[in-house]
Amino acid sequence: MVEIPGGRVWGIQGTVLTPEREVLVEMARDFRPIPDYPIFHHSWLRKAKKISGVCGLIAAPAGMTYAHWYFDVLTRLAILEEAGYNWRAFDRIIVNSRSLPFQRETLEMLGIPNEKLVAIDEDHHILCEKLVAPSLPGLTGNFPNWTVPWLRNRLLYQSKTVTGSPKRIYISRRKAAFRRVRNEEELIPILKKNGFELVCNEDFSVAEQIGLFSKAEFVLGPMGSSMANLLFSNPGTKVIETYSRHDVNVYTWSFGQFIPLDFAYLLGDPIIEAHVHPHNYDYTIKTEDLIATLELFETTELPAQPSNF
Repeated sequence: MVEIPGGRVWGIQGTVLTPEREVLVEMARDFRPIPDYPIFHHSWLRKAKKISGVCGLIAAPAGMTYAHWYFDVLTRLAILEEAGYNWRAFDRIIVNSRSLPFQRETLEMLGIPNEKLVAIDEDHHILCEKLVAPSLPGLTGNFPNWTVPWLRNRLLYQSKTVTGSPKRIYISRRKAAFRRVRNEEELIPILKKNGFELVCNEDFSVAEQIGLFSKAEFVLGPMGSSMANLLFSNPGTKVIETYSRHDVNVYTWSFGQFIPLDFAYLLGDPIIEAHVHPHNYDYTIKTEDLIATLELFETTELPAQPSNF
């Protein structure tokens, strides 16, 4: 946590600079090695937009995506609270963006009005009269155990019930640009036979998504930001997450253990395409693998685990 009179914030990742233009790496870790940070490849910075008053920084790397927004951006508010700051009294709050519906909705749910926001994607270089910058909550994808209860305590009670909320939901990425299950249509009859209803999170508000996941008893879907809503699921909720064999990721499991969720995974065969990073490969899932995983998961008694809630 630092207070910097005359502090600067640069770039979509929220890089923090002192008045002497020294980069504070701890306040703006990137996914790249430090020498590859974009700011170090600029010989000059565009003229800064000056902001008066106290500015709290919560922008973080990948803050344009739903999951990172929850766990890397919003949880910086918790760190400000722990340090004794009333962030609602700040004159401005600096975020990666305010253009996406989930960004505006979650901030409104937390009591931060749109007029208080300063978005880095609009003003690439910001000079603050006084900048308050908390550390990041942890390494992305490896969360401290306090993040889940903090988010649940502030957002779960604001959920909205979706009419006919299904007990079993399959989360589709058919509207995403990558990491899709390409043979989804082959799998849907099997899923329906097992009581699952297809859901595209993009069709619902944040409050409605929270409601869907808080009512579901079994969630199945591909790894991606939509699965971040599992943080609002009840302890013991069954989860099967699917991945390409080329990119198994523990992001969901790492926060799900704090609830805890009954977690399993299913691997698909990647569709390798030139100029696509392995992390983003689409993939197919064998129907027999889906059937076998569902049967195994339905009949296996998992050991009881204590809940944090």
